[in-house]
Amino acid sequence: MSKRGWIGVDLDGTLAQYDNWVSPDRIGDPIPLMVARVKGWLGQGVEVRIMTARAWNAPQEVIDCIQDWTEKHIGHRLPVTCTKEDGMIQLWDDRAVGVVPNSGLRAESVLHAALKRHHEWHQEDGLEMKLGDVYFDCASAYCDSSLEEETTAALAGYQP
Repeated sequence: MSKRGWIGVDLDGTLAQYDNWVSPDRIGDPIPLMVARVKGWLGQGVEVRIMTARAWNAPQEVIDCIQDWTEKHIGHRLPVTCTKEDGMIQLWDDRAVGVVPNSGLRAESVLHAALKRHHEWHQEDGLEMKLGDVYFDCASAYCDSSLEEETTAALAGYQP
């Protein structure tokens, strides 16, 4: 294991295209941005593991299929797991929700609050924030009420 720990990368929907379940040996096409990211980490000496539910009680043939896929598309037979083992420093997954440690707050609510506060400060200074305006329009379009509540809570405790 790397001295810096290891990064877990989900397979279906994160590293490989996923539309629906077909079979254990059917893995979608690679997602180029994630493949490049994984190759970059490996090039820096970071250990990367495929973290997938496919590995749960899987026969060796399923693990081999995943490793064949990673060898073909990434150039390495990466370890495959389905557990958060000691030393994991990050998990990249299309279904995970990031949480600020020891707070219960979604990480995106804190980021949203910080960007919103930054945007408000620049408005007070008379500066236009075109990119910020676009971000907040987009954020408002997808935010559910719980994110708005968490953003308000995060803003209340936000210290620049």
